[in-house]
Amino acid sequence: MLRTERSEPAGPQTAVSISPERLREAVIAIGSSSEGRCGPYPLVSNVRLPRLAAVCEEVVAVLDDVYADRFDLRPIGEPAETILAFASERDFKLFASVTSRWRVEANGRASAANGYVALAWDENEADRGAATLVHELVHLLNRRALGSALPAWLDEGLADDLADRTVGGKLAPAAWRLSMDRAAEELLPLVEFLVLESDDFYAGRGYSNYAQALLLVRFLADHPQLGGSFRGYLRSLADGAPRGSGGLTDALGISADALEREWRAWVAVRHSGFRRLTSGVAKRGSRAF
Repeated sequence: MLRTERSEPAGPQTAVSISPERLREAVIAIGSSSEGRCGPYPLVSNVRLPRLAAVCEEVVAVLDDVYADRFDLRPIGEPAETILAFASERDFKLFASVTSRWRVEANGRASAANGYVALAWDENEADRGAATLVHELVHLLNRRALGSALPAWLDEGLADDLADRTVGGKLAPAAWRLSMDRAAEELLPLVEFLVLESDDFYAGRGYSNYAQALLLVRFLADHPQLGGSFRGYLRSLADGAPRGSGGLTDALGISADALEREWRAWVAVRHSGFRRLTSGVAKRGSRAF
């Protein structure tokens, strides 16, 4: 989850470092902490467990390159933000509560404009922690590649797509949620979904919006005909193009009605593979979708 805490100019932005004041707040909240590195990022943490170190070395270290390969768009400059990893979920939530209104992504948040990612790391749920860390870091990459004030569906969809592709665990729960919404006829038409304001995206339908965002980005990025145009749309955003839904359909070279039909057909084909899943199965992170 990303929240921009001050207005910024349009276009990609170079990374900013965490302020000394915010860093002091984080160190106090974390408690007995150590400083190190997580890939290219400074790391302040009281987590002394091998899985976090492995994720930093194997995933975070190459995330800029993975992002560029996936979306054909390279973030500008170099990372400079700080990762704050809390061994205590309570301490993380106390720290996050003073800077975030949203609670959908309860164990992590990114503040790209203020130079940090914060998350709670539970070694018993290390896979979830790894996915959260990558998700939050992609928000930083989005700022460096596309700029701030992205549509919420795109910002969150890109973050979940890359988190799932690198460490897994995001796609199956999203597909299960989408299948339930479709069965209940609660799947939002794209003409409504693409124009959701941040307040409505984060507080309106909760996880359903995250699920639809991930699956929509996956549909667009992997589509044999639309995938290249979707990446062209991302490049146009980086160049300052308008960020409304009309810009997406124009870039894709397809009408809103035709895009809706393509999307619904894609969802319907894959829906049957998830209609029998229970929530417990979905939470195990099947990669079958």
